[in-house]
Amino acid sequence: MIERFEEDGDKQSILLIDTYTSKAFALSHLERYKEAHELCEKAKEINPNEGLIYLTEGKLYLAEELEDEAAISFEKAIEINPNIEMWYMIASAYSESDYLIEAKEYFEKVYQINPKYEDVTEKLSVLCLMHGEIDNFFKYNKECEHPLEEDMILDLLNSPEHREEDERTLKEVWERMKKENKKKQKEKINQFINSILKNMESVAELLKWVLENLNYWVVTIFMAIESSFIPFPSEAVVPPAAWKAMADDSMNIFLVVLFATIGADIGALVNYYLARWLGRPIIYKFANSRLGHMCLIDEEKIHHAEEYFRKHGAASTFFGRLIPAVRQLISIPAGLAGMKIGPFLLYTTLGAAIWNSILALLGYLIYRFTDLKTTNDVYVMATEYSHEIGYVIIAVVVIVIVFLAYKGLKKENK
Repeated sequence: MIERFEEDGDKQSILLIDTYTSKAFALSHLERYKEAHELCEKAKEINPNEGLIYLTEGKLYLAEELEDEAAISFEKAIEINPNIEMWYMIASAYSESDYLIEAKEYFEKVYQINPKYEDVTEKLSVLCLMHGEIDNFFKYNKECEHPLEEDMILDLLNSPEHREEDERTLKEVWERMKKENKKKQKEKINQFINSILKNMESVAELLKWVLENLNYWVVTIFMAIESSFIPFPSEAVVPPAAWKAMADDSMNIFLVVLFATIGADIGALVNYYLARWLGRPIIYKFANSRLGHMCLIDEEKIHHAEEYFRKHGAASTFFGRLIPAVRQLISIPAGLAGMKIGPFLLYTTLGAAIWNSILALLGYLIYRFTDLKTTNDVYVMATEYSHEIGYVIIAVVVIVIVFLAYKGLKKENK
């Protein structure tokens, strides 16, 4: 084939050089080194300044275990083509022939030129591990796209194929990885805590703004938020707004209750339709997601709300609006169960109106019987007492349910 190319083609063609070098490399696998070198010489006659020829020649010498001659050929290749690709190809040639020290030197040169070139960091991390250079291993391994992990090192350590002299290095690397992973876990926990603290600061700023800018729009919007899956305390809205309605003429306490109830209905409808349209699997998937946890929702809370709805039926949308932790989520099982919108909205409105009336009454009582001067102070006190009121309501609901169940059983026995 080469002979035909020489006869029919351009004897000075770069394609002929590629042909010669490719055949020379193939002949080296057959240990026909003399013929391979002759082809390289032919290629030099075409163009003695082609780096590919000296790269191929260097590979031939490595196959013959002639290290010095290989080094001279590679140096000539670099002299002609001092680019990163040539450095990388020479490094790979040394690596493939198990000349690992030389391979590492050339890969390091590649890394100096461009640390992100090909898989140079992977190559260097492995070579450093093999040479027992632990600090350099960690340096390069951290920059790898697919770094060696703790479990991979453990697999190598447990493998019967690893060399005895490598065991000490692998053990040291594994122990250090364990320590670094523990440190990373602590850092992640600290980052998570810091993010929570930042969120708390943001919530505090939001609460401050709400308390300083209370009006009917703010009451409606934030009660809608409170009644949806986004966590926001109703105690920060209704009691301070009711207190403000008593303190000046800018608001009316009855309208505070009305707009708070409208807002609660809007938020409840959001939850209801999301549950109805998305269905149980997606709702539970959201509850288990990071975003769901940020909204203070988890699978247990959704399950608890569903169980409450199953036990107490449609009326649970009324009682649920009065119970802490259930109040914001009771609309979800109603939507999942496909409860009719009319009864749902009726029970929700009644329950929300009663709860908002209780909170407004709390704001009124704080105005009448305390000397508090700011809406923030009212919010703090309302939060404390609203929890106690919530527990009282739970007790009342339980008593009512037990009484109704008792009456039902009594009728059946008759």
